[in-house]
Amino acid sequence: MVAGRQVWLFPLFVALALAATAAEAGGLGMLVVLLQLLLAGPNEVQSGGAVVDFVRSVTITLVGNSVMAIAFATVSLIMAKSLMMAAYQILSAHVNASVNDRFRRLAFRRLMEAEYGKLVRRDSGSFQNLITGESMRATEALGVVSQLLVNICSLIVFFIMLLLISWQLVVVMVLGTFAAYVVSTLFGGKARQAGQVVTNTHALLATRLESVLSGLRMVRIFGAEEREIQRFNAYSEALRQGFMRVQLLKAATGPISDTFYLCVFVGIVGVSSQIHLPLASVITFVLIVARLQPHVKDTHWCRVQLSGLGSAVDSMAEFLREFPGRGASAKGKRFEGLSDHIRFHHVAFSYGVDQEPTLSGISFTIQKKKTTAIVGGSGAGKSTLINLLLRLYEPSSGCISADEQPIDEFDVASWRARFALAGQDAELLDGTILENVCYGRPSASLQDAEAAAERAGILEFIRGLPCTWDTRVGGRGVRLSGGQRQRLGIARAMLREPDLLILDEATNSLDSLTEAEVQGAIEAMAGKTTLVVIAHKLSTVMSADQVIVLRGGKIEEQGTPRQLLKRAGHFRRLYGATG
Repeated sequence: MVAGRQVWLFPLFVALALAATAAEAGGLGMLVVLLQLLLAGPNEVQSGGAVVDFVRSVTITLVGNSVMAIAFATVSLIMAKSLMMAAYQILSAHVNASVNDRFRRLAFRRLMEAEYGKLVRRDSGSFQNLITGESMRATEALGVVSQLLVNICSLIVFFIMLLLISWQLVVVMVLGTFAAYVVSTLFGGKARQAGQVVTNTHALLATRLESVLSGLRMVRIFGAEEREIQRFNAYSEALRQGFMRVQLLKAATGPISDTFYLCVFVGIVGVSSQIHLPLASVITFVLIVARLQPHVKDTHWCRVQLSGLGSAVDSMAEFLREFPGRGASAKGKRFEGLSDHIRFHHVAFSYGVDQEPTLSGISFTIQKKKTTAIVGGSGAGKSTLINLLLRLYEPSSGCISADEQPIDEFDVASWRARFALAGQDAELLDGTILENVCYGRPSASLQDAEAAAERAGILEFIRGLPCTWDTRVGGRGVRLSGGQRQRLGIARAMLREPDLLILDEATNSLDSLTEAEVQGAIEAMAGKTTLVVIAHKLSTVMSADQVIVLRGGKIEEQGTPRQLLKRAGHFRRLYGATG
């Protein structure tokens, strides 16, 4: 339960609410006594009914018959009520802020621990909206619930007092209140529907915004700025209309409720004259009803708000159910490093039960400190194979083992800690160059980062920047060229000093001179680190210890580069086309 640590504070909420209500009720009772004394004098006060007479006798017993003493006691009780409500509001703010903080942290942790395949099937904008928007609205719902609790406590105390004065007048009040309740229920249902529309539209807008910003280069190239502006404006207008509908429904509850309460007041005056209720009792009843009315209206308001916020609570609950996170049982044993080999044994994988397998019957061995090249045309399954090796996905069938132990028995974090990946699309975060290079090894020194950058052929470029290592790269590294991003990715992978380095088209965006330098640095790692190389230019894999040729999700050929060239098979055709 997200609010688990704050549950113990709810009894304190109730205690503060009851104490504040009791202080307010006492202050109202003393106010009636004060009015009696001011209007009639201490020796001429007539009976005001059993309840009023009881309150007067208690007041006189506690504070005396002095007008000033009763006035002071009345003001003191009202001030005490205000102070207790202030304490409640501070406590409520603390709880709401703490719960909202826990919502955000828990949601982000669940995202970090979630199955990669489930995440990529969802729009990232919906996750952004959930963590930054829906979590806040869900916490707001908790605050509304606590406010509702305060109102209920007040309603109970005041209702008992009213019942003791006159049950006939209570009947009039209840009938009017019930009519207001029916109307607010109708408005609440409409507000909930409107709130769900706002939530869905907000998610669509956030998703579209994230999509356009990440693909801004494509938008500019194809001259689609106006089209995207119009589409965004349509989402924004729909969000505005939905928000206004929710606010109009909320605003309408006030005038409608006031109309019903005015009718209740007229009914109280009429019935009290018929049953000949003493004036003091009528004044007391009206004062209590006057104080009761804000609590009743606030209760209706809370219900309407909860209806509007219900969609946010449902979204958070659905998210937490869909992404339960990793439990202790998911840890597995620690992977201490590769001793001999990694083996794919009849591995198959499909992205969905209704889709054709991306890989089928894959069996081969990656030997420690050897270089394995994986080649094949577009769509052959090369990237999927790497994703399986990194445990971003799990095989649909078959097994991947490390030193004869299935890799799914190892703790995921300790398994990936031994890997590094450098690819054509170097995924950089919005931060400095130093932060990105050291991302896989945060404890690395600047000297270590410079050594890795030099091997990746980018140190001279970094030193030539005005802010050198403190230069910010922008979201996804947009402030750098493709080749610069790729070299930063290579430097990041080399700095990690992994047991197994995966190079996924790692040099294809580099010029010939830089490619030769980086290729030389990579070849220098051969025999020291296990290398898995995916390459489009097959001339770059001629020094590999073995080559796996994929075609249509299956292994077409495997062997050394020279053996495969002699066979005049698919590898030789690929070599002729790209080499």
